[in-house]
This record gives sequence, structure tokens and C-alpha cells, in this order.
Amino acid sequence: MPMVEMKSDGELLKNFVLELASKLQNNKIHIDELQGTATVQGMKEGKIFSFFIEQRDCTDSSSTSVDDKFVRKSDRKKEIKRLYKSGLKQTEIARKLSISQSLVSKLLNEEY
Repeated sequence: MPMVEMKSDGELLKNFVLELASKLQNNKIHIDELQGTATVQGMKEGKIFSFFIEQRDCTDSSSTSVDDKFVRKSDRKKEIKRLYKSGLKQTEIARKLSISQSLVSKLLNEEY
């Protein structure tokens, strides 16, 4: 039986990012293994490309789009408030809900 090499999550992210970056010229890479995120920027055929990569488990329910998850604005505001009270930072809430940090800030400020 052949041996299957298991890679850590950080190694999977790094390998993916390096493979993507190898296709670009003048690339810049930033990997945050703790957050499971990376940014890649580079050029190809005279155009600049920027990528934000977020690594998630397949079972992560936050991959549901905001439109599917929240029918009403009040539902979104309640979820943002709940996540904020649980100790998440605005940027973490934004990433989790696939919305901008400025929208998170705006909706939190409407509450107070």
C-alpha cells in the first residue's frame, strides 16, 4: 500500500500560494498561517493581479453567502452584534460573514 503524505494546513496554504505566485512576475506574497490567510500580488501580460486567499474547513458554515444566510438587515445586525460580543474583532467578523469591515463598523454603530 503506498504511503500518503499528509500536509499540515499551513503547508497546504503555503504550497497553494507559491504555486499561484509562480505564475506571476514581480510577485509579492504575505502568508498568515495563524489566520489561514494570504495575499498574493503580481503581474502577468502587463496587468496587475491581486488575490486574497482564505483557508477554511469544508464544514465551515461561514462559507454560505451573506445573501443566503441573512434575509433581513436586522438578522445580519444581530449576528454581527453576537460575534462582536463573543470577542471577535471587526475584521474577523467581516471575513467570517464575507462583508466589508466598514459595513460591520456601520452596523455596530447603529446599535449604540
